[in-house]
Amino acid sequence: MSFSFSLTKPADLTATLEMVKREVAGNGGQFSGDEKSGAIKSPPGVAGTYSVNEHDVTITITKKPFIATEAAVKKEITALWEKALKINQP
Repeated sequence: MSFSFSLTKPADLTATLEMVKREVAGNGGQFSGDEKSGAIKSPPGVAGTYSVNEHDVTITITKKPFIATEAAVKKEITALWEKALKINQP
């Protein structure tokens, strides 16, 4: 079953997405998309999409390992997003 959550849209969305893309690819995953929407797949079997509106980035997880809780997946994605935000702060 899929689930969604939102993250705050950063001032420099492009740089943040590029950093996330590098992290995902560096861990054997795939990231595609732009400043409007995209998709992500990462080991060990997490997949989803994102969409951007004026204030938020909405993440929708469409696949996850059975043993992984929604909270654990959200925590990992949020941590990656926050790391990207800290790196890209002016």
